[in-house]
Amino acid sequence: MAARKHRYIDLEGGVRSGKTTVGIWALINLAIEFPGIKMLLARWTGDALGMQLKPKFYEECPKELLGTWLGKEECQTFTNGSMLYIRSLKSADDAARFCIAPETLVLKNDLTWARADFIQEGDIVVGVDEDPIGGGRGYKRSLLHSLIEGVRTFEDERLRIRTTYGDIIVNEQHPFLVPRRPVAGPARSKAEWIEARHLVAGMPIKFLAPPWPDRSDTWFAGILDGEGWCPMIPKIEAILDGSQALPQKDDKAIVLSVERIGRGPVIGIQTSTRTLITNGFVSHNSKTTGLTLAVICVDQAEEMPEDIYRALKGRLSQPSYPQMMILLPNPPGMNHWLVEEFPEDNRIDNHLYLNISLYDNRTIIGDAYIRELEMEYPLGHAMRRRMIDGKRGLSIEGEAVYRNVFLRDTHSREVDFFPDYPVYESWDFGQKHPAVSWHQLLPWGHWNILGEYMGTKQFIDQTVPLVAAVRNELFPALTSLQVCCDPAGVQGQGARHTCVEVLNDHLRKVYGPNCGARYQTNSNRPEQRQWCIQQIAAHMGRLVKGRPALLVHPRCPVIVDGFEAGYIYDDRAVLMGSRLPNFRRPKKDGLYDHLQNTIEYIALNFGTAQVQSVDYSKLNARQRLHALQTESDPDEYLGMHRPSHGRAGY
Repeated sequence: MAARKHRYIDLEGGVRSGKTTVGIWALINLAIEFPGIKMLLARWTGDALGMQLKPKFYEECPKELLGTWLGKEECQTFTNGSMLYIRSLKSADDAARFCIAPETLVLKNDLTWARADFIQEGDIVVGVDEDPIGGGRGYKRSLLHSLIEGVRTFEDERLRIRTTYGDIIVNEQHPFLVPRRPVAGPARSKAEWIEARHLVAGMPIKFLAPPWPDRSDTWFAGILDGEGWCPMIPKIEAILDGSQALPQKDDKAIVLSVERIGRGPVIGIQTSTRTLITNGFVSHNSKTTGLTLAVICVDQAEEMPEDIYRALKGRLSQPSYPQMMILLPNPPGMNHWLVEEFPEDNRIDNHLYLNISLYDNRTIIGDAYIRELEMEYPLGHAMRRRMIDGKRGLSIEGEAVYRNVFLRDTHSREVDFFPDYPVYESWDFGQKHPAVSWHQLLPWGHWNILGEYMGTKQFIDQTVPLVAAVRNELFPALTSLQVCCDPAGVQGQGARHTCVEVLNDHLRKVYGPNCGARYQTNSNRPEQRQWCIQQIAAHMGRLVKGRPALLVHPRCPVIVDGFEAGYIYDDRAVLMGSRLPNFRRPKKDGLYDHLQNTIEYIALNFGTAQVQSVDYSKLNARQRLHALQTESDPDEYLGMHRPSHGRAGY
């Protein structure tokens, strides 16, 4: 594996590039070289782990190295004492591991208690920070709202934990928060999550409050408000906003005994904070709880949410061993959190980005398989870069808005800038990805998209001069500029000047007092967006003077990728009560939608390219060549469906 001096490694590769094999052998070699090392091999879902990753590990690992499989811990031991946990990370899978008895009471966010068998997915309960915030004397966990993400009921071996504050029945793996400086057991520098089977008599468990019959009689409220017994709790939201720390006094239940009571019904509850309050005890419900690891390897890491990645980083804590996290994702789209965490220029300390292609694994997969994939993803295909070359790029995750209408080879080609005609500039504001596109709507019916700009984490004061520099480079002979924008730019949002005010100040200084951004207040209404999509699709499919009415210059890669596959429908967002009964909205993906919206603003504010009478005497030779091409039937479509049929139910 690449240099151990890097704590975090991101090895990205295309289909069958061999990245999983590389990761597994990195773990095997570390297990051999460092006896006693503890590692985790993970996949996001349990199904993928059981059907793909786990069999792959046993296929690769020499049998003579393997010790015992510990089913309860989901851990494979090695003969030299090394340990490899093989687990899935998804919340729904956790719910089958950390379980409580059906009669256990769970504290809800309205400060009432509900039996575990009455809890449903989507409920809100009280949780705490999984890991403490701060350090030293400021070290604390806060009370939080916690969303129920999964609930499962089944049978498992159970333990009855008897304490000075009552009993609780759980399965063996259920973790509790054990405070530092316990009465029994080894001393700890901080509170830790300990599984129920490891509890012993005399050990303390973090305890919030005994369940109360209703909110009018609550010792818990008195602790939080600092006023002793409190009859009312008027500001529950304030209590659970993360600012209220867990009480630090009289908050420990001492374990009296741990008894095995055999198999019985248990309920696994998974929460968004990975914590909850059960019978007053602070409990956990995540598979990585309590693990002290030296190495973590996550296959198909692009499936893993960023917050899970952050939580895993805190598990790299086994002393005296090399510590590293190895991620093995398929190349993600450019708006994925991995792109920011592992930039391609490796400018972040202790972070290493690597990539391998399909061709790097030619010896194993053979030429026939490579040829098959090359046919499926030919040169110019939107997914070839990711699937074959192993590089980041467009990720197709839904139905493209312009599917079967936009063709890269047909609609993306170099087009000329005509300085005698206006340039239309369109803005989509936003601090994360401000976007601008440039167009010409020519009188003979051509709509040319000539340039794009997309910023990253910029305020409007930073974006305006950068866009001006791009504009000057693209159009040095610009004589007429017309601008439109996102109507959201007129909202102040606490800033001294709105985005439109800042933009207009620049435009009027450079292009005169009559130049300013125009907008329609209803531009972002779903019905308006739908009309724009129909107009844009119609231009893609129509021939005007021997070429598609709409062309995009190749220097607009994000627009091209968005047209081809990046701009997709959000199947979860269906307009209710619309006059269009089968209406679907495009997905706000945070990347492709910004530039696509700028194109839609052009259609709304300036109209799409209309065929007009042309004074050929005012055109130069190149312009006359374009304008005098053989007229084609405007209804001649390029072997594609008309946009009014078979697309999203218009």
